[in-house]
Amino acid sequence: MKTIPFVFLTLFFILPFDSRSSAASVSGKVVEIHYGAGTSNPAYQVTVTLYRMNTYLDRPDGPKVASFITKIDGLFHFENIPKGEYLLRVQGVKSWGPDLGPELDKRISILKDDEAVEPETIVIDYKDSPPGG
Repeated sequence: MKTIPFVFLTLFFILPFDSRSSAASVSGKVVEIHYGAGTSNPAYQVTVTLYRMNTYLDRPDGPKVASFITKIDGLFHFENIPKGEYLLRVQGVKSWGPDLGPELDKRISILKDDEAVEPETIVIDYKDSPPGG
């Protein structure tokens, strides 16, 4: 009879302290359209930054939460993000010079701790800036 209470107490104390995170994740894809091209391709080496929003001032508040540089597939992923309002900023790179390319902002709301947020594909449009101009 002593085994049953021991097992029950062990489970009682271990289960509430599960090491798995219940925070949310944000993931998605960035594609780009280059000048003169009719189709989009995955955006390579594009910086995707997540900022916490100040809901009273409707702007990013303080330092960035996390930053990610896309690989050849154009995908990005952030983990362990707490509930709240965020700004996802995507910064392209000009292939014809050292300057940064187009910048896109997208608002994201995380309503639940374990939510997996996947915004629509983000398109960086380089069509408006031809090479050399």
